[in-house]
Order: sequence, then structure tokens, then C-alpha cells
Amino acid sequence: MRALAILARDAQFQCLREWLEAERARLAQAMSAERSDVELRMQQGAAQTLSRILDAAERAAS
Repeated sequence: MRALAILARDAQFQCLREWLEAERARLAQAMSAERSDVELRMQQGAAQTLSRILDAAERAAS
């Protein structure tokens, strides 16, 4: 009886370990995607700023 209780507890811990590993992977992927989104927004902002600078330079030159 005690052996069955130990096996059941081990199985529960194994399920918990697998769930935690899956959550860690999911969170890591979400953080990576979020970082990529931030980088993309920064690049888009830089491109818009450069576009404005070029437009202003063209207006000043004409």
C-alpha cells in the first residue's frame, strides 16, 4: 500500500515537472517574441525618423 502511494506521488511529481518544463518553454518563447516585437517597433521608429530627416533635408535643399 505504501509503495503504491509512493508511486502515485512520484507520478504526480513527474506530471508537475513536465508541466513546469512546458510552461518554461512557453514563457521563453513569449519573451523572445515580445523582444522581437520591441526590436521591430524600434526599427520602425528609426526608419520613420530617418524618413522625416530626409524629407526635411529635401525641403531645405529646394
